[in-house]
Amino acid sequence: MTTVLVKRAMFAAARRRVLYVDHSKFEARALHALLPLSDFDTVIVDAGTPDEHLDRLRRAGIDLVVAGPDNT
Repeated sequence: MTTVLVKRAMFAAARRRVLYVDHSKFEARALHALLPLSDFDTVIVDAGTPDEHLDRLRRAGIDLVVAGPDNT
């Protein structure tokens, strides 16, 4: 729980909030959630992220960047 509180404090103090997450995190379940993805200014995912997740994020209005071999 302390880790979540520290991360939330850092998030609150940040001017720009960017999340980098790889494709494996979209199928995993966690014991806790830090924040909704919509709270981040930009979400960066890897090219292995399934299209269904990319489409869902885009429909939610999230500023999405797909990083990968074609985007370097």
